[in-house]
Amino acid sequence: MFKTAIGTVAAILLYTTSLPTMANSSIEEIKKRAAEITELKTLFQSADPALRLAAIDTMQNSKDLAMREMAFSAGINASDESVVALTIRNRFSELDNFIVTLLKPADGDSAIKVYNEYGGKVSFTVYEYNKGKGTIKVRTKRGSTNRYLATISGLNLFLTSAGCKGDFKLAEDLIYKGTMVCDKQQFSATLSLF
Repeated sequence: MFKTAIGTVAAILLYTTSLPTMANSSIEEIKKRAAEITELKTLFQSADPALRLAAIDTMQNSKDLAMREMAFSAGINASDESVVALTIRNRFSELDNFIVTLLKPADGDSAIKVYNEYGGKVSFTVYEYNKGKGTIKVRTKRGSTNRYLATISGLNLFLTSAGCKGDFKLAEDLIYKGTMVCDKQQFSATLSLF
């Protein structure tokens, strides 16, 4: 019993004396992370386009969640179109699915019937993504189990699936807008990645 009491007291003393060390260690880690983020943010604001792209790419591919989120926000809101395009390519590497929303047609029995069959949206599952080529292997929940190829080119996105094809461009409000043709019926459509 006496040995247990001494062991417990020793464990408590060891724990309480290590608390300031752990706190100091955490504070130093936080300061180190903040300094790295600040340095990369400075590089991202450089006049040199190559430096801007390298900085944003490094930040968006970091394992540090805070750095990644900050970089995606800065990248999608950048005035430099090449930074926005790179941000979109990096964003797709984080997605395992996305949804295209179809605008309900005002008239046309065939179009309304197809719209209702799709439930006003087309869901894509991402199976493989090649960031360098800007190609995405996708499949929709409806129809064939085949995988189709979608492509990203600058601020443009082209989708193909069983029964549907889409052509989109990133708009000023940071939403992809374009047209989706499903079962031979054309719809205005949107897609949001952020």
